[in-house]
Amino acid sequence: MKKKKENLVPLILLAQKGDKEALFTLFLRFESMIEAISEPRREHISEDCQQELALEFLKLIHKFKIAP
Repeated sequence: MKKKKENLVPLILLAQKGDKEALFTLFLRFESMIEAISEPRREHISEDCQQELALEFLKLIHKFKIAP
C-alpha cells in the first residue's frame, strides 16, 4: 500500500515567517532521516555529523523556494 504524501508547504511557509513551532514540527518530521544519514562508524563523528546536518536542514527551510 502506498504511503499518503504529506503536504509540507503550509508548515514551510509558516517556518519561513518565523513560526518556531512549525520549524520544530518540520525538524521532528525529518529528524529520523537526519539520524540515519549520520549513522556512526565512530560515535563522536556521527554526533558532529548529525549536528551539522540538523543546522543545514534548518538553514535550508528558510532558503526553500515554493513554486506558485
